[in-house]
Amino acid sequence: MESPSQLAVDLGTTHTVAVVGQPGEAPRTLLFDGYSLMDSGVYLDAEGNIVTGLEATRLGANDPVRFEPHPKRRVGEGSIPLGGVEVPVVLLLSAVLSRVAYEARMAGVNPDGALLTCPVGWGRQHREMLTDAARRAGMGEVRLLEEPVAAAVYCTQVEGHHVPFGGSIAVFDFGGGTLDVTVVRREINGWQVASTGGLADLGGVDIDLALLDHLRRHLARRDPETWKRLFRPRTAAELRSRQDFRTEVRGAKEALSRNSAVTVRVPGWDRPLHLTRDELEHVAEPLVARAVEETRRVVEAAGVSSFLLNSLMLVGGSSRMPLVSTRLYARLGTTPSVPEQPELPVAVGALAYHRLSRNEETGDLSQVVAITPESGHVTRAGQAAQSFRVPVAQPKLRHLQRRWLGAVRNAFKTPRD
Repeated sequence: MESPSQLAVDLGTTHTVAVVGQPGEAPRTLLFDGYSLMDSGVYLDAEGNIVTGLEATRLGANDPVRFEPHPKRRVGEGSIPLGGVEVPVVLLLSAVLSRVAYEARMAGVNPDGALLTCPVGWGRQHREMLTDAARRAGMGEVRLLEEPVAAAVYCTQVEGHHVPFGGSIAVFDFGGGTLDVTVVRREINGWQVASTGGLADLGGVDIDLALLDHLRRHLARRDPETWKRLFRPRTAAELRSRQDFRTEVRGAKEALSRNSAVTVRVPGWDRPLHLTRDELEHVAEPLVARAVEETRRVVEAAGVSSFLLNSLMLVGGSSRMPLVSTRLYARLGTTPSVPEQPELPVAVGALAYHRLSRNEETGDLSQVVAITPESGHVTRAGQAAQSFRVPVAQPKLRHLQRRWLGAVRNAFKTPRD
């Protein structure tokens, strides 16, 4: 009899990653709309349905009052207004996790539970809300693991870094919405948090905004009319153009991690803008400097000399900027370790932790692949598959919350033949 699959989920501020696998096998990332990263934002449509993924982001660009881009940030609140309706935050989180559970089933995966990661700083109330959301999503038995501990396990089990008992790893988690920095120490009974910190107002989105402002000044001088359409939109078409431009700028930022110069397409303008890595680094320097200083503070609070750190692990999509590694090394004197896909280590590390805690073979965790839902065909992570949208269908919000929650459960039951 085939063993039930294991599921680990990293519900991030900006993106969500999920990996599955059986004991001893290489982990596989689930695909959402053809990508191994799913936008964590949610959109409430006029019929009372919560839409997830890329479709939610697209709809939210034209109707922002119904869109919550970062539901994870709202965990401390009971409910938030979307389109004039108060929606419990637990339902927004459950919608994202329901999408994960649905895609797992569509891919032929039948997990026996789920291991979810969460920030170190979350207290009991926050953790209980995440656990409740996962159970509402039909994930079965749910366990939580702190994100930097998952990253530390990835560092030792996948990257192969040797950390003796008493040794320490600094985890620099620079995502789209926040910066989290934690020093974890390896003890006989497992990993212990020595110190933690971060900046809730600093992430990749803030670098995007700074870069947009830089390009705005160039465009305002060269073509004031195009500038007004993009930065002061008055119509639905202009709102879409603004969103397209922001997406283009974010893509250019990511491309500059690999290239020294890129072109940026400007909607409604027949000439592209040219952007260099030097320009990006000039714009990002003050923001990265804040991140580096916060890292120094957290390491110092742990009572560990930065030169004695066994590893400095960089995770989160914004960590791939070369400037980040350069400045961290210059300030701390420790060579940073940056995975090829820095969005994946927390989820993969959580899966490794799950296997180790059950004394199971970890398998080759370095060979992460992606599985498409249509046929179970395995492709390399990041390779596009046929995209599709699966909203979380629920009745209109004027009905009682109890009926709404029942609809969430029913919508994700496996249909009978």
